Amino acid sequence: MRGKAGKRQESELGFYEAGFLLRNVGGATRIITARLHADSAGVPGAVLATSDPLDPSGLPPASYAWAQFTFASPVPLTGGNTYWVSINPNGVNAAKYFMLRLDQNMTFTGGEGRYYDSSAGTWATYPPGDRPDTLFRFVCVADTGDQLGEIAAVGGQFFPRITTQATGILTSPYRAGSLNCLQEVEKLIGLGTADQRLNSVTGTPASASFRNLMICCSL
Repeated sequence: MRGKAGKRQESELGFYEAGFLLRNVGGATRIITARLHADSAGVPGAVLATSDPLDPSGLPPASYAWAQFTFASPVPLTGGNTYWVSINPNGVNAAKYFMLRLDQNMTFTGGEGRYYDSSAGTWATYPPGDRPDTLFRFVCVADTGDQLGEIAAVGGQFFPRITTQATGILTSPYRAGSLNCLQEVEKLIGLGTADQRLNSVTGTPASASFRNLMICCSL
């Protein structure tokens, strides 16, 4: 699955989790992993990171379930770059295999799917007219200190300048827009730091009005 790192969030993003809908046919026991690839002329290139192994024993045989692949540490992403995420089934068995649920409606327009042709040793495209998308969930994280600074800079609502420190706490920077900037800042400050200290923000207030802000991480 190919996608481009979004530019809305200027904080350093780390790719942390990838989720796919899978089923286990025939009781396959092979350990599977997900891989993050750099782009190489429109196909998956160098492997940047491999997720922790996933035990497939909990995947159902007749229906699909979300399989979450977690990376040991977030992998830094560069805004504007293209990345690929693949699943490594660790072998082939005609009687015991995994099935990946696809989206025949092709609702995701930000990338494309390919499959690895082991006989040719290449990443192949699906036949024209039948190029489904993959149903997936990706999670990126960023330091909460960076997020505090970003909210102030992008919101432009109450601090013309803000100084924050790295907290060592990584959370998803996605915002659904249900909270205003002040509420988001208070929520992040309340998380403190990785060494269990209270977090602080210093700045000069410029306005007392607050509007909603959405910060998105997209691949």
